[in-house]
Amino acid sequence: HALRPYRRAPHSPLPNQQTMLDFSNPPGIASVVPCKGSPASCLSYHSSGKRLFVAHCGDSRLQVVDCLTGKADRPAYRMERETIQLVHATHHEDCILFTGSGNSHVQQPVGQKFAVNYMSVYDNKVLRKFRGHSDVVNSLSQCPENDSFLSASNDRTVRLWTLQSAGCLAECNLPGDATNSPLAVFDSSGMVFGMTAQMSNLQGHYLHMYDARNHGAGAFAELKITMEDLSKSVLDASAAMGRAPMATVEANALAQSPFTSVQFNASGNQILVGSNSGLSLLLDGFEGTIQKVLIGSSVSGAGNNSKAVCCFTADDKYVLSGNPDGTLDVWQVDTGTIVQRLDAAAMGGAIESVAFNPAYQQFASGSKEIALWMA
Repeated sequence: HALRPYRRAPHSPLPNQQTMLDFSNPPGIASVVPCKGSPASCLSYHSSGKRLFVAHCGDSRLQVVDCLTGKADRPAYRMERETIQLVHATHHEDCILFTGSGNSHVQQPVGQKFAVNYMSVYDNKVLRKFRGHSDVVNSLSQCPENDSFLSASNDRTVRLWTLQSAGCLAECNLPGDATNSPLAVFDSSGMVFGMTAQMSNLQGHYLHMYDARNHGAGAFAELKITMEDLSKSVLDASAAMGRAPMATVEANALAQSPFTSVQFNASGNQILVGSNSGLSLLLDGFEGTIQKVLIGSSVSGAGNNSKAVCCFTADDKYVLSGNPDGTLDVWQVDTGTIVQRLDAAAMGGAIESVAFNPAYQQFASGSKEIALWMA
């Protein structure tokens, strides 16, 4: 399979929208990259689409995959001192951001243990440490327009940084009755960022929007996703999919699950949220209202669900979500229905990560091996 760049869509409503994979015909696995250790827990493409960065939190390794050849282009890096849980590409194709939780066998100050690290993979060197968080970092988000980035931590803060200096530019605190697991993300323009946090009474989630150029003024929109609305949407979606009837208490349990990921689509008018119960939610990007609930085949109201692993395609038309049985569901955004189910069970185990290439007709799924998919 030759890796094809996206073709520009004529008269596109989005300045950067490009045509994408046609999911009416299922794509196939074009290349397999062995993990040689723990599963691929986090994936991040560089904006050029030519590199994929892969974190293996189980054994603290980082892989760099050449997306043009479909192979790891160098031996894996071992992050034994810092460890690694999240990885995020930056604008420089040789530099990444990553976070860990420190090596339990090495004495480290708290600020060092939960620092965000800026690393060059060219010479295997940490260029800068961003210290300030006192607990595990849950999310990283690089601004698409400049060198600023966001980190959200269990210490109940969201911090804004710039790669150019180690000091924190701004700190956003959670509402007083929020739990300690926030998430934060820039939209595709870099002009807005959003922050989510669950209410401490489990009655819903906060969604606050900030102007990135005037963040000091506080959130310009303070939205709420209530447990009641979410539970009703779960019941409606379950019935529409023809699933076995779900009890209200089961829907409530799913609705009370913490969020684990958040992403704006390319046009900024929708937000994709993944939850710890396996649900994926499509929210209105301006009002925060629930538009669609995507319930994977493995999601059960009885509990014991895996966290949702999901992402938008670059044209905003589809959502990819991974399942514990090694399959991937392709959801049509407009209808909230599954249009394809892709089988990656041969990669070994559950799908633990998924990402869509921003520049080529390719996406990646991570389990015990990394699969690069193409039409």
